[in-house]
Amino acid sequence: SQWFASAGLMEHAIKLSLEAKDYESSLVMIGEVSYDLWAKGRHATLLSFGESLPDEYILQQPEFCLYYSWILINAGSAVKAEHFLQSAEEKVEERLRVIGNDSEDTQDDLLLKGKIAVAHASLCNMTGSFEKIEYYSSVALEHLTDDEPLWCSWRWFTIALKDIAIGNLPEAISSLNRALTYGKKSSNIYLVSTIAI
Repeated sequence: SQWFASAGLMEHAIKLSLEAKDYESSLVMIGEVSYDLWAKGRHATLLSFGESLPDEYILQQPEFCLYYSWILINAGSAVKAEHFLQSAEEKVEERLRVIGNDSEDTQDDLLLKGKIAVAHASLCNMTGSFEKIEYYSSVALEHLTDDEPLWCSWRWFTIALKDIAIGNLPEAISSLNRALTYGKKSSNIYLVSTIAI
């Protein structure tokens, strides 16, 4: 595992580390690659990593909790996803309390808080908890910037799905247009085609 990691072959390194049940090392390496794997649509790989780790290890890392939860949401595992999302939210809030407002890490954690809120809103759409979508969408809006078009797009798409479900079509069309604008900026073909459909 260490040899593969030193050669930059992180997926092989992680797989071997998981086979050896070296969960601490596995989690550190997963933390280094989870965003890239998620952004590139390598969801099956992330899912296999999550399934190989005991839950108590996953819960230690809010970033991986976020990406793993997103995959679980799309796989229809709402209850399991909610558990990890709740933990991610709590860990980020705890870190923000500890580091205060003057740290560079604060901005990273606030951004992560916005992303977690988007995932929560998406989960609420799946479970029909429409009243919570507004809350999580406002949290996401507060912490996401235009430098995060992928997450902004998912936020607007989630709002659009809620409006479609409750029959508010004019608002849904407006939200879909905003989602599409951000989606195009993100260059994520899957996201753009999903919104367009």
